Amino acid sequence: MKIDCQYCHTGVTKGRFALVPSTNICMNCHTIARNKQPEIIKLTKYYEEETPIPWKRIHKIPQYAYFNHSVHVNKGMKCETCHGNIADMEVVAQMKGWTMTACLNCHRNPQEYLPYLENVNNGPTNCAACHR
Repeated sequence: MKIDCQYCHTGVTKGRFALVPSTNICMNCHTIARNKQPEIIKLTKYYEEETPIPWKRIHKIPQYAYFNHSVHVNKGMKCETCHGNIADMEVVAQMKGWTMTACLNCHRNPQEYLPYLENVNNGPTNCAACHR
């Protein structure tokens, strides 16, 4: 439905984590949209019972690596660059590997990975940028 990722993932411009939405954010749309679907019926039950959604984590960076969403998003990176086109996925899945090589490739050649950004600078490649 062309809803911006930041509508649900409210913390993405402010801090390290994108944050998973609470049921009240979900229900802003799903009181009407697809409300007869089995998964939305389950969601409605969580909302009515004021129970947190037991989210299944899909995208996870290794514990030994530091990543800050806000730095990347505030520079103009699109979520799809790393997460794939979630809007077209029936079931959300990790589309790219979260490896040091993948991050370094983008940090060293951002023009190749972020062609939609003008005047993009290389990202840091020193160990302490990610390993803290």
